[in-house]
Order: sequence, then C-alpha cells, then structure tokens
Amino acid sequence: MKNENLTKRVGSHLMKKSVLVAAALFIATIAPAANALEGTLQIHHGQEKGSVGYTLSVHDQFSRRSPFGWNVSYNRISKVGVNWNDTDLFFDSNTIEAMATYRIQPKSYNKTVNALMFELQGGISLQLTENKFVWEDLDQERYFSKKNDINPALAFITHYRFNRKVKVQIGIKYYPTFSEFDGVGSVFAGFTYKFGNQFGY
Repeated sequence: MKNENLTKRVGSHLMKKSVLVAAALFIATIAPAANALEGTLQIHHGQEKGSVGYTLSVHDQFSRRSPFGWNVSYNRISKVGVNWNDTDLFFDSNTIEAMATYRIQPKSYNKTVNALMFELQGGISLQLTENKFVWEDLDQERYFSKKNDINPALAFITHYRFNRKVKVQIGIKYYPTFSEFDGVGSVFAGFTYKFGNQFGY
C-alpha cells in the first residue's frame, strides 16, 4: 500500500512538472511573437446560489489579421454543486485552462455596433483541486474531482471596446463535464487591457 501511494504521489508530481514545463515552453514560444497581449479579469456567478469566482487570463491572436487566437487562464469558482446519496454537496474548484479562440467583429457605420466584438472559445481545463467527501456514518468516501483531471471548456463572450487598449466584456462559460460533477456553467463580466502593439482589430 505504501509503495502504491508513493507511486501515485510521484506520478502526480511528475504530471504537475510536465504541465508547468509545457506551459513555460508555450509562453516562451509565443511571447517573442506576440502581437498585442491582452490581460483580462473576469468575475463569475455560478449556477448555484452563492457561487462566485474569478478568472485571470492572457490572450493573443496568432497573427495580426487572423481572427484565431489563444487564451491561457487561471480560474477559481466556489460552491460547485453535486447531489450524492440524496445530499446536496458543494465544493470549491481551481483550474488552469488553455483555449483556442475565434473573434468576429461586425462592420458598421454605427459607432456602438462597430465597438462590439464576439468571441467563441473552446479548449481544455486542468483541475488543480482535489474534492473528496467522506460519509462517516456509511463508511464511504467519494472523489468528485482529482488533481490533473482534464475536462472540456467552452465560452461565448461579447466585448465592447472603449478604445484601442480598454474593453469590457460579458459572457457565459460552460463545462459539459467537470470531473465527477454534472455540467457546470457561469455567467461573467470582465475588464480587458491590451499591452504591446496597438493595431486595430
């Protein structure tokens, strides 16, 4: 049993190191070629009552004129709900996500419409939180998420641009599967600041 637990810990440690190395290589590769990095803060309201969270992310386009880009983020959400043994349980969750993005900007003579932009995101979410519930009366335990679980993530965002650097956004995020939870979703509002070259969209 001790050897088995040691193997699991070593495997988990190596997995984390691999993820960190991959993220570092990714950032080192894209940073020198970055067109105009965007930093974003989002505040989320989850589907459960009292569920709140936030996202810190970095985004860039693959090329100056391309509608395609990438987004890497750290995310925290509280009170992710699940029902087990006729009991409602709630847990907090932390993830790192890598998303491919596609942006559409309407063309219009109307200044308000011209300041809008729509974005689709799709990618993977890496779970950083182990959530386990122990039912002592029944001598049972159940994991609802484990570290390094990988799940799909989707988002739709509407941006409103105030100027070349500053945007606000509203959107929805959805995880069709979220470890052992059912599908998890949230609505959010955010603020984006663009660094680097300030060319238009």
